[in-house]
Amino acid sequence: MKNLGYLLMILVSIFLASCEEEETYPPLSANFTIEDLSQLAQGVKVRFINKSTPFDSCVWDFGNGMVSREINPEIAFPKSGGYVVMLYIYQGKRRSDYGYSIYVRPPFTQQRISKITILEIPFTKPNGKPWDSLPDNELPDIIFQFRTDSLAPHSPDFYQSYSVSENLSRSQLPLVFTPCCMKNWFWNGPDTDAPFYFQLRDDDPNNKSELIASVKIDGSKYPTPQKPYPSQVILGKNGFKIKLDIDWQ
Repeated sequence: MKNLGYLLMILVSIFLASCEEEETYPPLSANFTIEDLSQLAQGVKVRFINKSTPFDSCVWDFGNGMVSREINPEIAFPKSGGYVVMLYIYQGKRRSDYGYSIYVRPPFTQQRISKITILEIPFTKPNGKPWDSLPDNELPDIIFQFRTDSLAPHSPDFYQSYSVSENLSRSQLPLVFTPCCMKNWFWNGPDTDAPFYFQLRDDDPNNKSELIASVKIDGSKYPTPQKPYPSQVILGKNGFKIKLDIDWQ
């Protein structure tokens, strides 16, 4: 009888254990992104963002002998070329991994402006008067000009002029400008050629061209240690603000 009692206790224990829900864990999923792919060039620090869930620890293998246990490491590849970056995540005895192939470019040597976007302009003169004095219209007729000097209205160093918009209003901003000649505007970086000036002028019916605003474009000033190859730069002065889109080669 005693043995039978022990047997019954064992069977009851097995039955109760089978009724209990098994402990479950969410699946491990390793994943990551690169903060700014445009900066993926030799010698430039790039941040890798861990998007994995869930995990207790992680190990990065960058395919060139460098490893890291940081969650979001920031590294610079000393050589250009193709690499497979692997991320391993761990939770208890479980593991998941994710790999991504990247190409690290050689250092860029040239930059060019591919697009200019006017974000803000002063719609009145410094004295508060409108740019145009016609009874039915006081809005400016916009001309873009590119110069090697800042103020001369008809300089021999004048690059080119573009009539862009008549009677420009606030509702037309931002105004995008992509001149065909810009495909040839390259500067050697980081030591660029001499800066030039981007001017916004008002062309009135009396054939006078009044300067609305001017900003200096100096490609050597845009790269920074944090972002050596910026894809966009915003410049502004006295109520005039433009955005430059920059391509690097």
